[in-house]
Amino acid sequence: MNPWRDSAVPPTDAEIAAFKAQGVVGLCGYFKFDRSGNIVVGTALSGDNIYYGWPDERFQAVKAAGLRTLAFCSGYDDPNWVRPRAARLGIQAWLDDEPGIRPVGGWEQAWVNDASAGQYGNGYVHVGVVAPLGHIFAGYFGYDPKTTWPLWVPRPNGPLGWQWIGTHNEQGLSVDDDWFDDAIGMMAFGAAGGAFATVDYKNVHDAIQFWLWGTIDTSAKSLADFTWALQHGTSLQAIVDGWKQNPQYAAWQAKLAQLAQGSPTKTASGLSADDEKRLTEIDSLLAIANALKGELDQVQAKLNKDLA
Repeated sequence: MNPWRDSAVPPTDAEIAAFKAQGVVGLCGYFKFDRSGNIVVGTALSGDNIYYGWPDERFQAVKAAGLRTLAFCSGYDDPNWVRPRAARLGIQAWLDDEPGIRPVGGWEQAWVNDASAGQYGNGYVHVGVVAPLGHIFAGYFGYDPKTTWPLWVPRPNGPLGWQWIGTHNEQGLSVDDDWFDDAIGMMAFGAAGGAFATVDYKNVHDAIQFWLWGTIDTSAKSLADFTWALQHGTSLQAIVDGWKQNPQYAAWQAKLAQLAQGSPTKTASGLSADDEKRLTEIDSLLAIANALKGELDQVQAKLNKDLA
């Protein structure tokens, strides 16, 4: 569960840095389009009832600072405008399902499917809708729920979030406060429609590092740098090759070679029970890492095809 903020007005670089220092994991923004599908920046009237449209550059600035971001969108906007813009930016799109934007009317399921999006709104809008990226509940009750979904609303499948404070000033910016499950804000692609994929960067990061080093760098910076690199075009193989230059890689490989030579109390495999258990775990993690690498390669190939 992670703390997020969302703001109609895009944050400055200084505000982004202040939220990061505060421990905020992500900042939500907004897509805005005119009736011809052109991107609108600012408050110009466009017919989609979104107050302020963020420019692409502000989403990119949030990502460059090591934070996550996503874009809330109007139900009046064509999903075929939303989906490719989100894919191009490497962020998630979420339907802002408020009656003041577009009245509820049974159109939501097709919209989130076509946009490969999540759904945000009060409890009743989530009933009967299965959103590809998950659901964010909006409800302000004067206390911090410290959870991502209320007990009294039927719990949808998928990642969940709770926007629990409405507009207030924080770090000089008008924001709402959110608790989101960890999967919200992870990379998602779906520019060609149909199935989408979400990459769990932490699992990939941890599995590959343990495979290479026998240990994991659990610092937020390591995961943020890994995520940023993948989201900005660095291949997984290039990252693996770089991590092999770490002295820990040679030390871990030497230790594995030493273990393979046997030890005093042997099992049928020639290793001690403890060493055999450890190597079995390594084999398992290697299989996980290879599977995750395959998933990432498929997602990267899909993104390349969608944006070609």
